[in-house]
Amino acid sequence: VIPVFHSNEPHTKGVIEKFINNSNNGFKMSVSVSKQINSYINPQKGSTHFVIPCGTPLTDYRAKLDSDKLRIIYAGRIEIEQKQILLLANAFIAASKLIPELEFNIYGNGSQEQNTRKLIESKKINNVNFRGAVAPSEIQKIMSEHHIFTLMSDYEGMPVALMEAMACGLVPICLKEESGINEIIKDGVNGFIVNNRGQDYQEKLRLLQKDPELWKH
Repeated sequence: VIPVFHSNEPHTKGVIEKFINNSNNGFKMSVSVSKQINSYINPQKGSTHFVIPCGTPLTDYRAKLDSDKLRIIYAGRIEIEQKQILLLANAFIAASKLIPELEFNIYGNGSQEQNTRKLIESKKINNVNFRGAVAPSEIQKIMSEHHIFTLMSDYEGMPVALMEAMACGLVPICLKEESGINEIIKDGVNGFIVNNRGQDYQEKLRLLQKDPELWKH
């Protein structure tokens, strides 16, 4: 048996501790999708625990600036656990008040769909929208109609949605966390990693909104 570890959630760390680090008869080999997850494995267990990142297909869909209005997208599970969807929605709402030129769209499905929709509707803000689920085959087309991708999870493995968005040319602005995003985003070069969902996030949005050349770069 060769386990493939896709997330750095507590369960994954527990499996690594019990069946690799503290076992002589456990998993002799494993695959982690990020260096971060692989770092939980005791190096003394040998060199048979590999890092093989997830990937995403290349696409002909390309984001492009067609107006002064930047569109921001979150695409993923609509859950509190890990994804912190209500905190993300509140971050979108707060940023939309400060920078009304922006448009925010949330795509996905999950147990918090109704709560997310109610939260947005209660604020009566026109430029934050809950769009619901779309077919996986359509997501990169939809992503390419946006300019910025945001992820604000508590933890991630190697986020496929982030790579799908970047493959379409979107600029990522993601929350600093214990995950593989640091292996994808080089802060200030191909995107931004922010320290909080408030002021730091808003400053990076404003920076891109005011400087189209920076977005293109």
